[in-house]
Amino acid sequence: MDCGTARILIEALHDGELDVAGTAALRVHLANCCFCAVREDSVRRLKEFCRERRPQDRCPEELKRRLATRLAAAEARQKKSRWRFTLLS
Repeated sequence: MDCGTARILIEALHDGELDVAGTAALRVHLANCCFCAVREDSVRRLKEFCRERRPQDRCPEELKRRLATRLAAAEARQKKSRWRFTLLS
């Protein structure tokens, strides 16, 4: 693996997009390339920093209530539709 490929894969690794084989190949490269190992450490620390300081997403209670009402209505329509299909079959 070359450093150009490793740079791309480092981002994919920390975004959870890298498969087992890609992770293993990248880890071998990182063990043998101090430049890429430093880059990987920097990316890891930056991702952790951003994750720790990201504001928590919160859904307003009114929105939760409206969504729950709509979901319940949609589920009721779907159940009613299934019963009609069963009776007609």
